[in-house]
Amino acid sequence: MKDKALKRLFVFLADEDVKHRKIFEKMLSQANTDATKGAYQEERQSFLQSYADEYVFSSVNSGELMAKNIKTPGKAVEYGIDIEVESMLYYFGFRKFMGHQEKEMVDSIIDEEHSHYLKLLKVKSELKGRV
Repeated sequence: MKDKALKRLFVFLADEDVKHRKIFEKMLSQANTDATKGAYQEERQSFLQSYADEYVFSSVNSGELMAKNIKTPGKAVEYGIDIEVESMLYYFGFRKFMGHQEKEMVDSIIDEEHSHYLKLLKVKSELKGRV
């Protein structure tokens, strides 16, 4: 895989992340005003807020700082894989707090994250073939 193709892949993944954050922000704002009550309401709100604090509203410079620490395409791909796995695990755990319609949105995000994970695994394999 050429470095230009790798760069395009990471730009695509960054764009997807922005899209997922927007969906999540929408769910967060709805959770703040949602009339849905139940056993998980307080836990759900806490879960949403902690995620928002950690990922959605985190420092805009964190990506730049991470980029400075990643020196090779292989390390970048490994980092990307880790992020995709972490995202899938988070969304799987998050599902139990969602209503039916929200679960469909979360399932869609999980499917996309899984697709990204598979793409990155393929890239990792291609990079190993270059060595």
